[in-house]
Formats: sequence, structure tokens, C-alpha cells
Amino acid sequence: MSNKLFLILLCALYIVSIYSDNHKNNNYKPKVIGWYTHWSSRHKVLPLDISDIDASKLTHLNIAFLHVESNGSLSIEQSGKFVTNLIPLKKKYSHLKIFYAVGGVRSENFSRICKNDYLRKRLIKNLIEFAIKYGFDGIDIDWEVPGQPKGKDTEKDHIHFVTLLRELKKNIQERKCRLEVSVSVPGSKYKLKEYNLEEIVNYVSWLNVMTYNYAGAWSKKIFHHTALYPDIDASVTYLLHERNILPEKIVMGLALYGRSFKLEIPRRRWRRELKILGGINAGPGLGTFDKGAIAFWQIKQLPSSYKKFWDDKAKVPYLYNNKTYEVITYDNEKSLQLKCAYVIQHKLGGVMIWELWQDCRPSWLGLSEIYASL
Repeated sequence: MSNKLFLILLCALYIVSIYSDNHKNNNYKPKVIGWYTHWSSRHKVLPLDISDIDASKLTHLNIAFLHVESNGSLSIEQSGKFVTNLIPLKKKYSHLKIFYAVGGVRSENFSRICKNDYLRKRLIKNLIEFAIKYGFDGIDIDWEVPGQPKGKDTEKDHIHFVTLLRELKKNIQERKCRLEVSVSVPGSKYKLKEYNLEEIVNYVSWLNVMTYNYAGAWSKKIFHHTALYPDIDASVTYLLHERNILPEKIVMGLALYGRSFKLEIPRRRWRRELKILGGINAGPGLGTFDKGAIAFWQIKQLPSSYKKFWDDKAKVPYLYNNKTYEVITYDNEKSLQLKCAYVIQHKLGGVMIWELWQDCRPSWLGLSEIYASL
């Protein structure tokens, strides 16, 4: 082969490789998963009905939560109205995949059920049949948290959880359903150790990683509750390099709410080392969904006495009121953009947003920023 022909072939191969890489990059489409809670329609201020969601900017919608009863059955408040309103939503947004989630803060029955063959099989049967009956596309298992509280009764939770997921996948395949399964896990490295993630990922499509609530009303010191650095980056790095989870299996959590603290010792400028009195209800005259928590739309309505600051190390903003000595850690448009860029940089599976009621409406400011950034 002549040198000239060899160079031509080499150039051709180089061009093909570039095209192939670009084609792969073009196929990368991160998920945008929005969470909707069934109590959103009952909020006294700005209630959100499921039919009012702008799902054009979502790939998936997760509905929280069904409760797992001690006998393996499922229950949810206002279930009739809830499932009826799914029908027009699916018709309007044909691309949208809708999952329902079980567990959450009421996960107390998982441990007992998963270690009992009869109850576990009954739960699996109910999970699949509920999804089929109401036209769901998938199920999210949100067991918070296996192995807790510590003791003899929970020491094998991590094994039983894998058994549940393995048998759930097997039953879905046997029934030839097109159901997907995801699992929601904490962002904290300490809590992630309670999960046998290396096995779990064999039976689920992805992990919804709750990369928020690194601080809150329970904290002894003020910290950002959803800092990109070091907290989120440390969690993602742990999953990728210590637990060897594929990046496409990791869906990173974004919080459309802030955590509010009150300084124990007033200061004109906030410092991370300052102790706090405790989480307080934030937002003047506005009720919130949790102690020391304030929705994104409520943050946008705060008076000018809440001064804006930016932590360039953490890559997130915070507010400080030197009259009330409140600090609010949260995400704004800039920090959401940076987090989406991080997802793209690491080729993660996408983002999941907790939760849609907390966004600004009718503009859907947070969701729109996330959608545009991905």
C-alpha cells in the first residue's frame, strides 16, 4: 500500500470517528423528571392540580406517594380524583412517561414486608396491577432508608431490598409489561452506604439521587442545603468512582425550595461556621410545607430586606436578612444552569425536580430554566 493511499484511509477513519462521536453526543438526551405530590392540590396558597402542569418541558412525571400498608396493599389519599386526572394529562402530552412512587417518609413497612416471602410477593403483585390498571409507565421505589433504625430487625434490609427489585423485574418481564422501575436514594454518602447499589442497578432503569437536604432544621450549623460543591459533587463522585455506577444510571436531584435558618449570634454578614437557633418557618406571613422550608415562588416574593449573596465556592446563592437574622439557602436561575451544565459534563442520566408546586407559576421559571439548560 502506498503512503498516499495509507494517509487517505487514515484521514477517512479520523472523519468517521469524529462523526461517530458527534452522533453519540447528539443522541444524549438527559431526562427531566418532575415530581408532583398528591397533596399539592390541597395547599391553601396556590394549589396545583395535576391537570395544570406544563409537562411540555418534562420527559417524566413522578407522582408521590402511594403508601405501602403492613399487609402489602397500597393506599393513597383521594385516589379516585388523582387517577382520573391522569387521563387528560397523558392525552395532552403523549411523550410524557408517568411513574407513581411508593414510600417516601412513610416507609416503615418495607422492612417487614421485604423479608417475608408471602408479603413481598403480594406487594409486587399490587405494584404491577396498580400500574397497569391506571396506565402508569413505571414505578419508583422510595424506601427511606433500608437498615434504619439500626437493629436486628433491619440488619438485612439491603439484601431484602435487592430481592424485592429482582423479583419485581422478573414479574414484569413474565407479564410482558412495558413498565420501568426506578429507585430514589438519598444524596448523603453515609445513607447511600445502606444500599447495595451495585446489585440494585441491575434491576432498575436509573437512580433518582436526592442531592438536596444536606442541611435543614435538624442541623446544628448553617450550611447550604444543596451546594454543587462540595456536597453534590462529592455524592456523584462517590457513586461514579467508589460504587462504579454508570453515569446514565444517575439522575441528579434539583430542589425548587430553600432552607431557612435563624442565626444564634447575629452578624451582618453570614459565615458558614455560625451556629443557628434552628430551622424556622420562612417567608413573611406565608405558611410553608415544612419547618424551615420555603418554596421557590415564595423566595421570589420576599421583600428587599433579604439581601442576595453568591457563594462562588459552593456555586449557589443565599439570602440574609440583617433585621430578622435569617439565612435562606436555595437555588436560583444561575445555580440551576450550573447544575445542568454539571449533568451534561458528566453525561449523567438527567435531573429530577422536587417538586412542581414550589415553582413560580404561570411562568414555570425554575422548570423553564432547567429545560433550556439541558
